[in-house]
Amino acid sequence: MEDERAAQQETAADDKGIGVDRIAAFSDGVFAVAITLLVLNIDVPQVSQQFADVKLPAEIWALWPKFAAFIMSFVIIGFFWIFHHMMFRVIRRHTSLFLWMNLMLLMCIVFIPFTAALFSEYPSTEIATMFYAGSWAVPSLILALMWWYATDNKRLVDEQYKDISGRHATFAFLNTGLIFLLSMPIALINVGAAQYFWLMLFPTHFMLGRYFGKRGS
Repeated sequence: MEDERAAQQETAADDKGIGVDRIAAFSDGVFAVAITLLVLNIDVPQVSQQFADVKLPAEIWALWPKFAAFIMSFVIIGFFWIFHHMMFRVIRRHTSLFLWMNLMLLMCIVFIPFTAALFSEYPSTEIATMFYAGSWAVPSLILALMWWYATDNKRLVDEQYKDISGRHATFAFLNTGLIFLLSMPIALINVGAAQYFWLMLFPTHFMLGRYFGKRGS
């Protein structure tokens, strides 16, 4: 076990050409761009100035699917960024594999404005709902893998790092990914039921928090 850990740390040390701070800074920039692009999916209504007071309220109300998709996508990307930021607060080294996993995660994040626009335009369709769910499932599973990889045997973190924290984060994102994945076949039967199934995120994350909170106390 000690030999394996020493080999892992040696490999990580060999890959220090790009510092952890640079990886985090680059990632923050990508998150910022993706979260900003979301608002570009909402077009300003075009109505005649003469009838703006009469027609504009209805035109703005017709945009509610776009507003809903914007808010939901903004919040979820925000959660991804928060936990990604928390991960890089404890990571002290990296490997080439970890770099590639991080790039795959960022590729998924910058793709989300497209799936959000598609979903806001066709919220009641199977394909848009499945596409949107998939765009959240994949980065969730990648982030779960990144947490596991970084904290397993303290591969990329300090010896003082608590294993329970890494397991909590890993299971939290694994849970998120599975819920979105399970909603995809449900959408083939009932689109509304699939979208309501996303609400399972709240009780399941609450239960995970309670479970790991007790384990860590």
